Amino acid sequence: MLEDVIEYAANEDKTEKKFFVSGVNCDRDHARDEFLITKRRFGKEDGIVAYHAYQSFEEQDISPSLAHEIGVAFAKEIWGDRFQVVVATHLNTEHVHNHIIQGKTDNCSHNTKVTMHGAFFYIIGRQITDRHT
Repeated sequence: MLEDVIEYAANEDKTEKKFFVSGVNCDRDHARDEFLITKRRFGKEDGIVAYHAYQSFEEQDISPSLAHEIGVAFAKEIWGDRFQVVVATHLNTEHVHNHIIQGKTDNCSHNTKVTMHGAFFYIIGRQITDRHT
C-alpha cells in the first residue's frame, strides 16, 4: 500500500525527525495525496500509483547530508519537473541509504509508462551518484 511505503520511508526515527525527507515536485508531507490527484487529473484511476527504489552507497563514511543531497540531485536529474518524487535518507542502519518513491504519472505528458528500468536505470543512476561524490 502506497501510504505504508511513504510512511516507512519518511519514518521520523530513521530520518532524523524527517530532516532528511524531501519532496521533488510535491510536498513531502502530502505526497501520497498529490500522486493520486495527478493520476486522477489525467484520467488514470487504477493500477500502480508509485514506484519505490533504494539508493545505497559504497562509502561507509558518507554523511547523511551528502547522501540526501545526492538522492535529491538524482531525482531531479532523472525525472526533472515531470514526476513527483519523495527522497528519504535513512540513518538507522550501518549504511546510510535513500528510499526514493516516484509517482507513476508524468505531470506534463500524462504518461504512466516508466522509460528507464533494470540495468539501464542502474547505469544512469550510478553515473549521477558518482558525479556528486
